[in-house]
Amino acid sequence: MTTFNEKPTAQLVLGAAQFGMAYGINNTVGKPTLESTKQILLKAAENNIKEIDTAQGYGDSEETLQKVLNQKVDQFTIHSKFKIDGQIHVDQINEALKKTMSTLKTKKIGYFFFHDFNQFDQIKNQHIDSDYINQQSLGLGASVYTLEELEKAINTPWIKAIQLPVNLFDISDKKIKLIEQAARANKKIYCRSVFLQGLFFKHIESLPPVLQPLKPKLVELQTISKKHNVPIADLALAFVKNIFGIHGVLIGVETVSQLEKNISSFKTDVSADILNQISQLGAKEHTHLLHPLSWVNS
Repeated sequence: MTTFNEKPTAQLVLGAAQFGMAYGINNTVGKPTLESTKQILLKAAENNIKEIDTAQGYGDSEETLQKVLNQKVDQFTIHSKFKIDGQIHVDQINEALKKTMSTLKTKKIGYFFFHDFNQFDQIKNQHIDSDYINQQSLGLGASVYTLEELEKAINTPWIKAIQLPVNLFDISDKKIKLIEQAARANKKIYCRSVFLQGLFFKHIESLPPVLQPLKPKLVELQTISKKHNVPIADLALAFVKNIFGIHGVLIGVETVSQLEKNISSFKTDVSADILNQISQLGAKEHTHLLHPLSWVNS
């Protein structure tokens, strides 16, 4: 049973993958221009969005952020992710952090996430204590996909933040309990893929063959949306922001109008009755389809 907050405290976080590459199953705009990116960031700042999520692996996203923000880069807390070639150890993490800070031209970033969980898995039992990491960032984080990975990250003392997919389909009682456990251990929880990379908005008849098994769930989601006259975006964002333990909800956009719609949806309240209805949409029998990487590999 999902535990919902009576007064949600989750914040919107701007995902910056789109600023470095075309991203998402419903992306028809492509990578935004520098001017479009600037307008998106201005709108985000106007609406009190204070955190940005990027990665060294998101094309030239970090470079784009620096160009657009220039001297105002520190008005946001920018989290990034790293992936290291070959064997990993703390000195290499320090060098990766230096690279991101140099690219962003900033003296401190937010959380620095392992982008590849396998690399985290290699050193999770080591005591990672780096003055440089502690001084130049909020600490190390782990980007995870599975419940097993989530559990390992929770049980690693030096992991300060965890980013994981959470959405109407990708949810379970165990995931909810682990999120609560992480929050009580003072780890910041950031949820991504809240729209399943735009799948929730895709026309059912245009689903590719690999995603056909999810069609009944999408029909059910659309039925609930129409019955209660609540847009799907409102339902999806209300669901994740009301889960106990969620600190940040990542959304990626290609245009200012998309950001404005997401901000409006995020502010919309959805009744407990509707939240309970949509909490039953978890696609437990199709968990292999809940990771977009499997869409391109099938």
